[in-house]
Amino acid sequence: MKILKCIVISILALLLLAILGLYLTGNEHVLKGVANTYLKGKKGPSIDEHEIFHNRPIANKVHDEWTYADNFSELSNEQSAYHEKYGSVAFVVVHKGKIVAEKYWDDYEEGTISNSFSMSKSIVSLLAGIAIDQGKIKSLDDKVSAYISELKGSDKENIKLKHLITMTSGIDFGESYSDPFGFQAKTYYGDDLFEKTLEYPLSKEPGSEYLYQGGNTLLLAKAIENAVGKPISEYAQEMVWQKIGAEHNALWNLDDEDGFEKASCCFYATARDFARLGELYLCHGMWKEEQVVSSEWVQNSIKPINVPDTSGANTRTYGYQWWLYDHGDLKTYSMRGMLGQYVIVLPEKEIVIVRLGRSRPDLGNNKERLDFIKYVEMGLELSES
Repeated sequence: MKILKCIVISILALLLLAILGLYLTGNEHVLKGVANTYLKGKKGPSIDEHEIFHNRPIANKVHDEWTYADNFSELSNEQSAYHEKYGSVAFVVVHKGKIVAEKYWDDYEEGTISNSFSMSKSIVSLLAGIAIDQGKIKSLDDKVSAYISELKGSDKENIKLKHLITMTSGIDFGESYSDPFGFQAKTYYGDDLFEKTLEYPLSKEPGSEYLYQGGNTLLLAKAIENAVGKPISEYAQEMVWQKIGAEHNALWNLDDEDGFEKASCCFYATARDFARLGELYLCHGMWKEEQVVSSEWVQNSIKPINVPDTSGANTRTYGYQWWLYDHGDLKTYSMRGMLGQYVIVLPEKEIVIVRLGRSRPDLGNNKERLDFIKYVEMGLELSES
């Protein structure tokens, strides 16, 4: 019994030392991560855990009703089986402004909000465009340090806003989703997000290389916040959500109570309301009779940045935090999240596709997103039926 007691005390002492070590090294976020993943039988972040974070509401106002198309179609058994295989919770297809297909799984319904993950980057890009339209930000050629004073006199002083929005800042934050001590884990589960972004040094000449990094979006969001004088959630509510007739309130997770938005992820909304963002861009920034963001901004957002990536290849699949892919002869642009969240726009067909869910296929060595192709094909089939 005495030996057992010593073993228990030793284990507790080691645990306390480990916890103390996490706090001393600035890695206390690991505790929250473990508590909300492995101890709950999960391997990582999930789509419906906004309750474990502080968040800021993005209120709707008078909402615009969706209408169903005359050719509204049910998903085929094969299509439904694919969604079920990868844990889809919502799938909505809009054609010429009307819903032609819609289905929900796992107790989700029209009014259920879900995490966007990196689709939120496209929302931050939209807010940057509005801030420029309003004259709150002069130009993407402005230095970020003009809006974030903490960068003045640092190695990052000459980074421009265009470098942040095109992921060419030259800062290597790290984009690993499996490293519990990495930047992504710190920004998802941790606090003091803005301060954490300042810790990373410049590693490349700004504008010289494309490297997808969520820290760029966090800095861009802070620049917008400082330029407009309010949190980006409030700005999104005023300048976007209430103008596009959102049906439900949205949420944006924060790093602390009344804190800073986790801008590179964690915007929660319904599939139908995410579809409105696709419709907004499909209509060149106009909602009904109001120009929410300039058509020039929309067009520039969906042009390839044409900057070499880390392999030296020209980047043709990324714009202003929108993804650009060809599907055969069709152009597409899309918002994208790490678990297969999508808002896909097919402008030539006037189609918007939204998919929310819990997982996606393993890409392996294939750079193309196989699920993306599948959802585009479904959207085309359902719109033409």
